[in-house]
This record gives sequence, structure tokens and C-alpha cells, in this order.
Amino acid sequence: MGDPAGISPELAAKLTVLDDITARCRLLVIGDLRVFSDGARVAGIAPDVTAVNREDDLRHHRGDVLFMDLGTLDPAQVTRGVASLAGGQFALANYKIALELARERKVA
Repeated sequence: MGDPAGISPELAAKLTVLDDITARCRLLVIGDLRVFSDGARVAGIAPDVTAVNREDDLRHHRGDVLFMDLGTLDPAQVTRGVASLAGGQFALANYKIALELARERKVA
């Protein structure tokens, strides 16, 4: 997930329910479940995600939309539509984990 004050939470949630996306890839969302859930609420959807941990070998999960909840951002720290340091740090931390997972070959 990217900037929590922008459209990233809603877009991430919407991707998880698009059959044409989930049929073509294994989708892993990295972020804070509270922020993601709020995005899903705004988007008017109820995604079904499988919780995974940083230590899991994610290559063994087939057919599931995966969610890695880092629990790093209290949604009260950001205001929708207002860029903030906390939001930027959140997005960068999520991207960093994604790159580390790819480097460790835990995702493909």
C-alpha cells in the first residue's frame, strides 16, 4: 500500500476482489489492516484476504489474496487528502518490505 491519505487503500482493496487480477497473479498486500479495511469500507467492498507473516514462505500460498499486516500506522495519524510524514513513512516501509521479500525469494 502507498500513501494512506490518498487513494491507495481503496485501490488496494479493489484489486483484491477483481477476478481478472486474482486469476493471473498471487496478490500480496503489505500495510496496516486498519488502513486497508477503511479503504475497503470507502470502496464499498468486503475483501477476503489470508493473513501472512513476514517469516512465511509466501510461494506456498496458492489461490489466496495475501495480506501482511505490519500494524505500523494508526489511521488516526493521517487525514484523507492531506500528505503527511507519517503517511510517507508508512508507504516507504511497505515498499521496503516488498523489496526485501523479493530479494529473499519469498515472493515470485
